[in-house]
Amino acid sequence: MGSLALKDLNEKHSLKPQTLPLTQDIILFKDYCYKIADEALENLKKNLKDLESFQKLSEATLVLTVLINRKKVGDVQYMKLRSYESVVNSNKEDCLNILTDAEKELTKHFKRVITVGKGSKPVPILFPKRVQEFVDMMLLVRKTTTVVPKENPFFICLGRKLD
Repeated sequence: MGSLALKDLNEKHSLKPQTLPLTQDIILFKDYCYKIADEALENLKKNLKDLESFQKLSEATLVLTVLINRKKVGDVQYMKLRSYESVVNSNKEDCLNILTDAEKELTKHFKRVITVGKGSKPVPILFPKRVQEFVDMMLLVRKTTTVVPKENPFFICLGRKLD
């Protein structure tokens, strides 16, 4: 493609208005994702080997994490399991001394995980308490069943059919 054509294409693209979803739509979508995740969580509490529920819980957890953090899907999708499990709490008290009371209160409701993003840059990802419940169930299924192969290093995975 010629440089003039590329320049023209970029100008037309930048002049086109970007449509953003309404706040109501985002809230509706978030509530729907939580509903799907809650149903899958209840099903997994009854039967840990329920592959369909595990897949729904994994997908809903991925969507909610991306939605809450406003990150690229790849940042969460390719996050390694060890990143979530090896959260370091060292220097936490030093950091808390700097924060305001409101910020300290917020730290009680989120788990902060650092993963490697594009270009090997550190990407912080926050997990609210409710999403942590979903993750804990996913980890329990991974540890107690063969739904997910042990050699799978990724945090979010869909699992496989059991024989």
